[in-house]
Amino acid sequence: MDGLGDLLRRKLIRGDNNSRFVEGFVTASVLFCVGAMAINGSMQAGMLGKYDILISKGVIDGVTAITFAAAMGVGVAFSAIPLLLYQGGLTLIFALVGQGMDPAVVTEMNAVGGTIIVGIGLNMLGLPKEKIRVGNMLPAIFLPIGYIPLAGLIGGLMG
Repeated sequence: MDGLGDLLRRKLIRGDNNSRFVEGFVTASVLFCVGAMAINGSMQAGMLGKYDILISKGVIDGVTAITFAAAMGVGVAFSAIPLLLYQGGLTLIFALVGQGMDPAVVTEMNAVGGTIIVGIGLNMLGLPKEKIRVGNMLPAIFLPIGYIPLAGLIGGLMG
């Protein structure tokens, strides 16, 4: 995620006057992409055609983006790109294969997203000596898709 932010900064911002571009892009992207509302909203949109959670999330994210942009600059605006790809992709996935998805998988995906949000909060408070690279943790959200069925299979073989 940092690499994409650096690429956008080099292409769009001339000079070194906006040193917080990448931080704003990555922080906003991670914050807006993880969490229960992103996953559950995409699930409801894809499986049931109900968009109320995504609309509520959009309002919350819009207000948050204004605040973040004031503190971190224009990089926050570009977080809309990974957000569109992430939520749009999840919505399409849930529309195609969501009918058969185990509710435990969704619960665990929400738990991983919540843990990543805790990492963002710790970074924003400045508590760790070195920043936690939360952008690198995003793929972990999808681990339960393989882990839950595998754990059930192994548990069935053992019991």
